[in-house]
Amino acid sequence: ILATEMQEEQLNAFAQIQMPVVIVDNYVQHKSFDCITINNEQGVNEAVKHLVEMGHTDIGYLHVSDNANNFTERYYGFLRAMDSLGLKNRIINICTDGGEAVYQSLKEALLEVDKMPTAFFSDNDIIAVYAMRIFREMGYRIPEDISIAGFDNIAFLEVFDPPLTSIQVPKHKMGVVAANTLIDKIKEPVEGVVKIEVCTSLVVRGSVRRLEE
Repeated sequence: ILATEMQEEQLNAFAQIQMPVVIVDNYVQHKSFDCITINNEQGVNEAVKHLVEMGHTDIGYLHVSDNANNFTERYYGFLRAMDSLGLKNRIINICTDGGEAVYQSLKEALLEVDKMPTAFFSDNDIIAVYAMRIFREMGYRIPEDISIAGFDNIAFLEVFDPPLTSIQVPKHKMGVVAANTLIDKIKEPVEGVVKIEVCTSLVVRGSVRRLEE
């Protein structure tokens, strides 16, 4: 079951069926499902570490609130990454109602920022792309004035101006692991459940610049 944005109560129906089930791209804490997920915290840590290595210490976070479990894990990953580096959290919460609503929510939030951070990490690439558009409308240049990094490494990021730095999610690897986990459950059912996290990787492009020392 590809359950990226499914809530735990929505998955309750699958707990009653008499067949093997593997959850992909979500983690169900209170049900006995095997789960294959992204190592969100590791990915966020990579992004934050890259921004800091490029000289950024004032880092904003464009966070999608009240949505998928992935965003919750990225939120706590960001808090831990910033805390470990002794940096102050600057979190901008936005809605995810889709399309123009996301754009308007993000624009309103960014217009209220008194002193703009030198860099932003975004919960996903779509939000990062919207942010790049809004920053330009506000008169900022990317990456000269503001750097930005996303998450998911969706298609065509390399053709944006500038190309977006992002966290690569190994979707094919997740599929292979999920299929093998399901096959194992069918061939040899055993007691207990597993949660497998698939690690991410950083894809460096032109949306982050190195600050002058």
